[in-house]
Formats: sequence, C-alpha cells, structure tokens
Amino acid sequence: MAKADAVTLLDIAPDEIERGLATMSADRKLELYRAAKRVEAVASRVREALRLHVEATGDVIAEDARLTITTEKRRVISGAKAGQIIQPILAAFDDDAYDQCLTVRLSKLEEHVAKAAGRSKGAAAKRALNEELEAAGAISTTEINKLTERRA
Repeated sequence: MAKADAVTLLDIAPDEIERGLATMSADRKLELYRAAKRVEAVASRVREALRLHVEATGDVIAEDARLTITTEKRRVISGAKAGQIIQPILAAFDDDAYDQCLTVRLSKLEEHVAKAAGRSKGAAAKRALNEELEAAGAISTTEINKLTERRA
C-alpha cells in the first residue's frame, strides 16, 4: 500500500526515483522535491490529528493492529539541583568525557543572558558572552548538509 500511495502522491514509483534521477530534468527534480515536501507536511498533520484523536477518544482498534498512546520516560538532570553533586565528578573527566556528559544549548544561554541584562542591553550582553566563549575556545561549530530550495 505504501508504494501505491507514493506513486499516487509523487507521480513516480519509489524504486524508480534513485534510478531516474540521473536522467531526470532539473525541473522534474525540483517538482519531485516539492511534492515530497508536501507529502511530508500532510503525513505530519495526519499523524498529529490521529494522535489527538486517540488521546481524546481512546485506542483505534483494527483487525491487525491498534493505534494507542504510549508513554516514554526520559530522565533529565536539573543542573540547578544537581550542580553540587555532579561538579566534582565532572571535574575528574577529560574534556571529551565532560562534553559528552554535559551539553549547554547556546541559544538558550543567550536567551537567558539577554533577558537578565534587561531592556535594550540584551544584544550587548549576548555579544559579550559570545566573545568570552570564543576567547576560551568554548564554541565549536558543526556543519550539517540539508537539502533546501532557493530561488534562482
């Protein structure tokens, strides 16, 4: 069924996509990309609507399967509450182990620094923070490759 759905929505069989890309026109490739983005958006909306429906009305039970809400527990440490406990432990680690155990989200740190600095002082506070972090070699940048559409 998934293959038939993909053919209907994308106007090409999934197993033909990889083989056909080399000979496909640029316009067709862009058209296929846009169609795939639409399919993703629709699929996401369908999954969210079904999730909300199941939460509101209970499991959907079919002949061979059921849609149900499952709960996953993810443990998170509160830095404020655990700081005194984990600081001596982290101090014994080398830099790689420390970084694997402790991740600071720069965007969140900047957000809170700007907020604490007060009105019209946030940008300067963020710049100062970034300068200090850069000088300490604390910021590294990773690169990801992602497919995006740009106007010609």
